[in-house]
Amino acid sequence: MSSDTVKFIQFAVFILIWAVCGGYIVEARLLPNSFALPFGIFWLVVFLAGVGFIVQGWEGMKLLVGNTLLMWAIAIAIGLSIGYGLLQASDRIL
Repeated sequence: MSSDTVKFIQFAVFILIWAVCGGYIVEARLLPNSFALPFGIFWLVVFLAGVGFIVQGWEGMKLLVGNTLLMWAIAIAIGLSIGYGLLQASDRIL
């Protein structure tokens, strides 16, 4: 098999196993509801790290997780600035 085929099989197996594990934890309610957000973040980070590692090794894992965190930080900053601007505008209107 070619290396692309091997990487695709590793990718598919990783996604299936990780989805089954996450689905089982959620379905069996092994965690209280207060852990929903931390578990979701953990699940997403491990998913991104696994995909990055399969595609490009340790460097790919660091790049994928790091750039995703950077994009989330930028999105949050933009959202907060828009929200702040809307609050300021609503004070002037009222």
